[in-house]
Amino acid sequence: MIHIGTFTYSKFKELLLENSKTEIWKIKFKTVQYSEVREKDIVALKDDSGPIYGYFFVRQVYHFEHTCSSEFETPKDMYTVELYNDSNNKFRNLIIFDKLYEMQPIYFRIKTNCSWRIIGKNRLNERKYIGLCGKSGSGKSSAMELVKKLKFVKYISYSNVIKTRLGLDNNVSRKILQDKSLKYYEKIGARGYFDFIDKIISQNETAKMFIIDGIRNKEVAELFKEKYKGFVCIYFDAMNNPERQQVWSHPVEAHIEQLREDSEIIIDNGLYSEKLYDNTKKFIYVLVQNLLGEQDEK
Repeated sequence: MIHIGTFTYSKFKELLLENSKTEIWKIKFKTVQYSEVREKDIVALKDDSGPIYGYFFVRQVYHFEHTCSSEFETPKDMYTVELYNDSNNKFRNLIIFDKLYEMQPIYFRIKTNCSWRIIGKNRLNERKYIGLCGKSGSGKSSAMELVKKLKFVKYISYSNVIKTRLGLDNNVSRKILQDKSLKYYEKIGARGYFDFIDKIISQNETAKMFIIDGIRNKEVAELFKEKYKGFVCIYFDAMNNPERQQVWSHPVEAHIEQLREDSEIIIDNGLYSEKLYDNTKKFIYVLVQNLLGEQDEK
């Protein structure tokens, strides 16, 4: 399960640089009970009023009376974290883990002051819907590489569906695909673009989560949110790449940035790092697993 704790980014970077595994450091949980954190859970680290920027996997959990925890001896080659909250200092947990993962900043416009475990366990029987938005080359599709392996996830690519509907080859150039897509959208409008994906969803009886990759118009996103309760848009900020300016200047890309303001989650790929992006993909994978309540892969 995933829990979110507040911890300053500057301290996190200090720990990464110094590889400090001797001191006990604190993460603040405002609403998560100590008993909620278990071995093999994940703790996501959020800067106060800022993004989630890192995480770690819980290896062991020790529960102490406040008066006894000072006698605890920190294991070698392991980080030790003290969990605490504002309302109860009588008990505290010590969490042991061996590695910190930094990732691309993820901004949430939904409440993150509670445990993802609580969010997930009450909604396991509800289908979930995620729309992926962002300019070409912003990392939308590659971010879902691991998620596609999950058994009950249905991944739907707008590009692939349009290629099929227009009889285009899979290896068609991006320029031709952009031109054809624009003309097709002008012909059938937002409702038409929504309807053919909606039909794919309605015909699938087994998936627990649908991921729609490549939403490019605010009107289409609004139709999804109107039809599907809890529909969430994830927007991928792209790095300013001069080589992609020609692709981004195409009219089919013109309205994508409007989706940023209405997206519930924003992943900042503005300063791209392969290592951070790999860690981000792992985090998204585990997040989706948690929301599905499903561990099996295809």
